[in-house]
Amino acid sequence: QQTPLHLAAEHAWQDIADMLLIAGVDLNLRDKQGKTALAVAVRSNHVSLVDMIIKADRFYRWEKDHPSDPSGKSLSFKQDHRQETQQLRSVLWRLASRYLQPREWKKLAYSWEFTEAHVDAIEQQWTGTRSYQEHGHRMLLIWLHGVATAGENPSKALFEGLVAIGRRDLAGWSTMARSQLTATSASRVQMILVPQPPE
Repeated sequence: QQTPLHLAAEHAWQDIADMLLIAGVDLNLRDKQGKTALAVAVRSNHVSLVDMIIKADRFYRWEKDHPSDPSGKSLSFKQDHRQETQQLRSVLWRLASRYLQPREWKKLAYSWEFTEAHVDAIEQQWTGTRSYQEHGHRMLLIWLHGVATAGENPSKALFEGLVAIGRRDLAGWSTMARSQLTATSASRVQMILVPQPPE
């Protein structure tokens, strides 16, 4: 016995999964083998479905804590290909692939209230000895979805997260849409974070 979300997770039916996740399907339901839809997506190695389910789980946990705070945006848990987030996504890739050390993506994830199940699910993907870079990038994109949906300032949130894990050096040159570019050497462009004041 499988729920529609379990079937979508097993067969990588992203459109169906997105509709079910938007509808608020119970993510804790288990199949006859005792597996959640997240576990099925992990077992089937459908990375995009894993990420969608984690985004939905984080969103509904956030929504539970902010019942009178609707985001007012159209909701989707699919991978973000929007032009307006392209720069941000590129920055997050650079952060994950060049600057975060192997275990730091997990520290960052836990500081942003990713669960153990979320981190374990992300970590199941193996792409070689530098898998941690891909894991970190996926976690950052999932995090960005939550920040954007909540209407928070990603620059400020990233700065605070990096400071929280003891990487003030990265926080000083974390990069976001409202950053100012400052060339510090011929080989590297340093981007200085400019957090926006709270509204």
